[in-house]
Amino acid sequence: MFETISKVYGILDARDKRAAVCLLIVFVVMAGLEVFGVGAIFWFLSAVMDPSKMNDIPFLATVRRGTGIETDSAFLFFLGGCLFLAILARNMFAAVTVYAQERFMLGRNYRLSLRLLDNYVRLPYLKIVRENSADLTKRVLNDIWRISTGIIFPIVDSVSKAIVAGALIAFLLWTNWILTLTVMGTMVVIAALVIMPLKRRLRSIGNDLISTDASRFTSLSEIFSGSKDIRVFGCERFFRDRYARAAFRHRSLVLNYKVIAQLPHFSLETLAVAIIMGVVFFVQMTTGDAAAVITTATLYAVAGYRMLPAVKSIAQSINEIELSTPTLKALEADLGLSSSLDDTPDDSERIVFNDRLSIRNVSFSFGDNDRPTLSGIDIDIPRNSSVAFVGPTEPVKQP
Repeated sequence: MFETISKVYGILDARDKRAAVCLLIVFVVMAGLEVFGVGAIFWFLSAVMDPSKMNDIPFLATVRRGTGIETDSAFLFFLGGCLFLAILARNMFAAVTVYAQERFMLGRNYRLSLRLLDNYVRLPYLKIVRENSADLTKRVLNDIWRISTGIIFPIVDSVSKAIVAGALIAFLLWTNWILTLTVMGTMVVIAALVIMPLKRRLRSIGNDLISTDASRFTSLSEIFSGSKDIRVFGCERFFRDRYARAAFRHRSLVLNYKVIAQLPHFSLETLAVAIIMGVVFFVQMTTGDAAAVITTATLYAVAGYRMLPAVKSIAQSINEIELSTPTLKALEADLGLSSSLDDTPDDSERIVFNDRLSIRNVSFSFGDNDRPTLSGIDIDIPRNSSVAFVGPTEPVKQP
């Protein structure tokens, strides 16, 4: 996975990397609001369960001294208002974060597709005519979209969720580090046991999807571009069945992926319930305080409610990245063509075409063919005129 992230970083240009840094700042702010919201719930419940101990909680005692509120009931109302504002701010900024993520992903898809198209347009003519036009179309439209949605967005989403989860874990460690380390160690071990066996299977599905997508696009292109010949020779059924086989294979692969991708979801959800029960039993056995059990269990439940979607999203993102990595590898060379194709002359090398273009003793052959198609051509082409070469096409005799 880290190799894939490195490859994605390598294909991004300076503008993309600046946008990624701005997005990272948004994620950090979002993590701070998330922690403050969870902490506000914890402190509010602690105050409600036992108002007399509000001054024993350092943070609440500091806030109370700062506000100058004397009565417990008034301070509870104040904490309730702060809780509401914290949740409101968190949800409003969450909407901003979603917008920023989607804009980043769609923007990278737009720019990468244009880069790939520019590279293909600038390829040597003989290389373009040897490529299948349907395959080139698939790469620009389908494969770039798969890289954007299956690699770039999952990486961005995982970073976002990891920052939030890391901030919440730090807060839980500050609250009860022994219990938090126990819970996190259990989650990491079980998550690894669930996710790791799926990695190789998803990579295999990704490789198969590349070939089946190419077959689908090629079959459709041949059907639509050669419809006249297909009808004349009565071979509609042949081409239809060829597309049907590729489409059925694609359907089966996507179905397998959809089922495999849900396995971490069910496992982690079951694990979360078990962890909350374990937290309740742990606090009950160590303290015997019912109020402590309720507040601690509520804290971990709220934090788990925030972290569980993040953990499931990260697991889902790993699956998406493994599925789409073969597509990135297939297009990595094409996306890196810019430097090798940057042969545009500067202003000092440009040829000024005022009157005519004169060509002397020019020869041309297709590819590695030893027999030249054109040989010893001398011609003058006046400006604003057209020239065509007309003659019979002779098959090349194979030795």
